[in-house]
Amino acid sequence: MKIGYNEKYLIKDGKPWFLVMGEYEYSRSDCRYWKDGILKMKALGCNAVQSYVIWSHHEEIEGKFNFRGNNNLRKFIREIKDAGMLMCLRIGPWVHGEVRNGGFPDWMFEKNMKTRTDDPEYMAVLERYLREIYKQCEGYMLEDGGPIFSIQVENEYQKHAWGGAQTREDGDRHVNNVIALIEKIGFKVPIYLATAWGDAAIGNALPCWGGYCEAPWEGHINPQPPSANYLIKHNPNASPIGEYEDKPLTTQDFTVSKQNYPYLTIEQGAGVQMTKIRRPISLPEDNGAMTMCRIAQGVANLGYYVYHGGMNPVGALSTMQEYYHPKLCKKYWGFACDLSEINYDFQGAISMYGKMKGTGYELKLWAMLAREFEDVLTPADTFLPADAVEDPKDFTTLRYAIRKYGNSGMAFFNNFVRRYDVTDKTVENFKVKAGEEEIAFPTFTLKNKQYCAYPFNLKVGDMTVKYATATPFCVLNGKDLVLWSDTGSAEIAVENMTDNNIIVLTKEQALSAFKLNNKGREYIVIANGEVYEKDGEIMLGAECSPVVKIYPAVDKLTGFTKVGMDGGLAVFSKNQPEKAKVSFVEKTRTNDYADYEISITYAPKCDNAYLNFDFDGDSADLIVDGEKVSDTFYNGVPYEVGAKHHNFPTTLTLRVFPLKNTDHVFVEKKPEYDENGVAMKLKNATISTEKIYTLKF
Repeated sequence: MKIGYNEKYLIKDGKPWFLVMGEYEYSRSDCRYWKDGILKMKALGCNAVQSYVIWSHHEEIEGKFNFRGNNNLRKFIREIKDAGMLMCLRIGPWVHGEVRNGGFPDWMFEKNMKTRTDDPEYMAVLERYLREIYKQCEGYMLEDGGPIFSIQVENEYQKHAWGGAQTREDGDRHVNNVIALIEKIGFKVPIYLATAWGDAAIGNALPCWGGYCEAPWEGHINPQPPSANYLIKHNPNASPIGEYEDKPLTTQDFTVSKQNYPYLTIEQGAGVQMTKIRRPISLPEDNGAMTMCRIAQGVANLGYYVYHGGMNPVGALSTMQEYYHPKLCKKYWGFACDLSEINYDFQGAISMYGKMKGTGYELKLWAMLAREFEDVLTPADTFLPADAVEDPKDFTTLRYAIRKYGNSGMAFFNNFVRRYDVTDKTVENFKVKAGEEEIAFPTFTLKNKQYCAYPFNLKVGDMTVKYATATPFCVLNGKDLVLWSDTGSAEIAVENMTDNNIIVLTKEQALSAFKLNNKGREYIVIANGEVYEKDGEIMLGAECSPVVKIYPAVDKLTGFTKVGMDGGLAVFSKNQPEKAKVSFVEKTRTNDYADYEISITYAPKCDNAYLNFDFDGDSADLIVDGEKVSDTFYNGVPYEVGAKHHNFPTTLTLRVFPLKNTDHVFVEKKPEYDENGVAMKLKNATISTEKIYTLKF
């Protein structure tokens, strides 16, 4: 396999290639479930895994390296290879990642090292560390047949990173010196990456961008204004991580954004963290609409952070989460990133307990679009209207763009802005110039919160879809086109339709749809659960009685009962009685916390069980056999816990801490305060049983 790039897109084996990467941090995850996590990412549309390598997790004590258990980087790389996926190694050495000291061990600060510079003392310990990392990676470079095709060097390497004594040129020189050191040690990859937002130094690495739906690292407790992430524009910097010194994006001079590189991302939000001060709720649409806007404006890949949530390990000397440090986090930054000690779920596409979440299903729609139609989208030119929206507060002007390659392409429309209502828009006389012809779309209406991609002159086999008011999902067996719209209906104009079929799903169906290969033929499987491939089998993880729909229709699904047809989809079901029970009782209440004893009865032969705790308070700790094993901040969404990860305890303690109505905290959903203005109560606890089935048809 050969991977490269030009000024516009990535190339794999000589062809345009759309890369979809998701962050899955091995040292923050349970190694027992790495394989399933990677395979679920693949099922949701990722073709690569990116992961920080966190120095303090491997060398907390100077000179003592740990690559055992959850730190076994070599095993993690092997699991990625076995899954048929690629890997971007985010080697740092400083990573941020909401980790203590950005990943630098405490001993480096005790020595007053001049970190992130060419200082000889720092470069010497860096070389020692990187040589240990290379031992884990040796033989797994792309040229060896391994999955590591890319290395990210440094992270957020901006003015505040290298200090006032250095220039941007000094910063670029240091990045290049780190790359040279990496290559001297033995690493060899075709692509080096560096984060480029802000006043960045990136050396000779390719610049990467990002954007999140919220800014939980800020110190204020006001709602965020409308985000520039929901604009479709040419500037790759996106709020909030691309905004500095309170200057509007349109007025900032970002040197690296003006050079000829493919437009790459590595921190496109797949969720967002909760902090002590800010507790945003990250909804699927918040991240899906951002993703569509990035595709619309010409992105050449999607690199998501964090895709698979995790848990911070507890070190031998300290906890490992990021914390507020008055000296390092100066007041004028307004930076206040205090995290839970353990929880790094990030509200991601896959939870810290390995469960596919709503955001994962949503992002799958756009990963499918980008990868299934990469031959059209990847080399396409991007066209924005002359009156493209520049003001995030403009809710009345139509936000759209066209990506076109030759005579084919897609028109993208966004009518979504997080936490704000946008006016419905009736779009009339929308026309696209396609070579010598002009394609006129029928009149359609964009509802508030709607975002979509409508194809024109899309070739599927011998068929040409002149236009469709539905978003493409996939092509089956080279001839059948699957699309989706919010309602499941669309206006479609077709030429030369022979043995082709066109299927239009509702968005709800598309969210639950997976494209699979079974016995050499392609199918879509729609199910009320997680569908993924493992060891040559198709798996379904369901928390209730499963219903499975298959197209092209089949007559039999082993162990399931066929209950009819839904259009062209065969429908099967199976009864899964729920026998699990959970109860709770308050055992202790003080001014500082309230302890609840949780009693659990599991269903026989369950594969997993998910506990949901609906509580009011500042935060909650999960305690099993006297040991704190997980925690969370309150944000108004029930706290979900996977029992399998904690070895199916039959009793545990949930300790709830108080939140006062005078505390400096931003929440989107207020808790219920008592007469003293204090919230500290477990209101409800529920349990669901997951059973895993093998789908044979």
